[in-house]
Amino acid sequence: MKSTPSDNQKLMQKIEKEIKNKVFGAFLGLIVGDALGAVVESRERGSFKEIKDMRAGGPYNLKAGYWTDDSSMALCLAESLTENGYNPHHQMQKYLKWYKEGYLSSTGECFGIGSNTARSLKYYDKNNKFPPASERAAGNGSLMRLAPAAIYYRDDFKKAVKYSGGSSLTTHNNQLAVDSCRYFGGLLQQFLNSRIEMNAFKIKVIKDTAADLELNQKIIKAVNGAFNKKRDEIKSDAFVINTLEASLWSFINSDSFAEAVLLAVNLGEDTDTTAAVTGQLAGAYYGYDAIPEKWKTKLAKYEIIENITIKLYNNTK
Repeated sequence: MKSTPSDNQKLMQKIEKEIKNKVFGAFLGLIVGDALGAVVESRERGSFKEIKDMRAGGPYNLKAGYWTDDSSMALCLAESLTENGYNPHHQMQKYLKWYKEGYLSSTGECFGIGSNTARSLKYYDKNNKFPPASERAAGNGSLMRLAPAAIYYRDDFKKAVKYSGGSSLTTHNNQLAVDSCRYFGGLLQQFLNSRIEMNAFKIKVIKDTAADLELNQKIIKAVNGAFNKKRDEIKSDAFVINTLEASLWSFINSDSFAEAVLLAVNLGEDTDTTAAVTGQLAGAYYGYDAIPEKWKTKLAKYEIIENITIKLYNNTK
């Protein structure tokens, strides 16, 4: 007699399928957001026609669906985690390979790199050690690539928080950047494991996570600002606090993946990163299936993205 799965086995299979959907949603959400925002990166709010779809152009004259440094560094981080576990030196070697050779770039070249990231990579390459703490390191360059750390430690909230913060120290050794990553990693970990899609639930998680962690008060202020500010009060530049607030604001004030990332892109300024951070959160919450198919199919080097995501999903700690 052929055996059939028990009700408990079926439930576990269903749960695992839902988690996989969210894992792919968080990672692909990052890259989709990046590609959407690349076309108007550095443009002031209101100075461009409203973005509703992936377009070609932008400061790097990219084809539609091509992504920038945000996604390249996220792919490097994901590959490092699957190959060597949590090893910051190994992470830096991956980043340097991208920086020097264009490894895991949508175009085959390193472009769009932030000034602090470039300084940090040069410092490490010369000294074989991580950069010291710096006030200048409060940019959004570690927040933009974060999803792989939260995915890798998706089964352990404390580790997701700890190592999300730790992942910032390789290039952004600043407490504001570290705490932003700690907080955001905690959010992602919870949404990756949740099976509830209710506005009240996502608001509770956003607020409770900020209250539960020991965070710099500027992080708490940014979380509160995301709930209380109007669009014209939201800043969307490269300062990590502003990116965190703008991304949370876009997520809170939307009801779908597409709406969230488009709100982020149309804020202007650091559009690719704001949308990449928003895409991580919205992807982890709504899942891969909620990302419009037309955007996923336009992504450059999709097979590479998919293979790295599968390996990351299969190598959780």
